[in-house]
Amino acid sequence: MAIYAVIGSDDPEKLGEHLINKFGSSEVLSISNGQWLLSTQQTTNEVFAHIGEDGENGDFLLFPVKHYAGFQEASVWEWLESKESK
Repeated sequence: MAIYAVIGSDDPEKLGEHLINKFGSSEVLSISNGQWLLSTQQTTNEVFAHIGEDGENGDFLLFPVKHYAGFQEASVWEWLESKESK
């Protein structure tokens, strides 16, 4: 499974709803207003196309996550660990 960081700016509610509708609530984790982690088997280009190539779901940036570090709630680390083990 690939993990992506999705960073939205101008309409986070719309983008968050779209991510959950498109990928499922168990595959999307909101880590902050306008910031999500996404787990999928799709490629970066496929995810980009599903989120909205023309910005219809708001502005966003999409990054594949290969390595990570930081300080977050335990639930974030647990989610990441569960997705990496798939």
